[in-house]
Amino acid sequence: MKRNMSRKSRRIFIVLNCYFLIMIPFCFFLSGRIGWNIYIIVGLIISLTATIFTSNRVHFRTGLWKLVHTKSKDLDERQIQLTYWALQISYKIYSITSLTLLFAIALYLVAESRPFLLILLHSMIFLAHSLPASVIGWTEREV
Repeated sequence: MKRNMSRKSRRIFIVLNCYFLIMIPFCFFLSGRIGWNIYIIVGLIISLTATIFTSNRVHFRTGLWKLVHTKSKDLDERQIQLTYWALQISYKIYSITSLTLLFAIALYLVAESRPFLLILLHSMIFLAHSLPASVIGWTEREV
């Protein structure tokens, strides 16, 4: 793991990444409610661009994405323990978030019959893959 970014900086980028990731399906939700307009389109473009930018900064440039997606046979003991711990925490958070969102979606779809489920599910899949790297980026001290 490259440590060229302080813990505080990583945390800021992780929060921004999660915020803009949430904004992507929210823009689609709003477009379904009030129709597409310039504000929603600009918000969507900003959210997509910011998600890509912040992901690149905190997950790819730091090497965290590679760390949590490397086979355990290629890691040392500390890295194995760290990724295992991050996966445990991440999937607990992901499970609770997923169940809550799926319950909310079910209520929404029953009430409104508006299909934005596909975009939301894609965002959740991305979250599942980026959350372990975010947990390590959030907690590791800089060297």
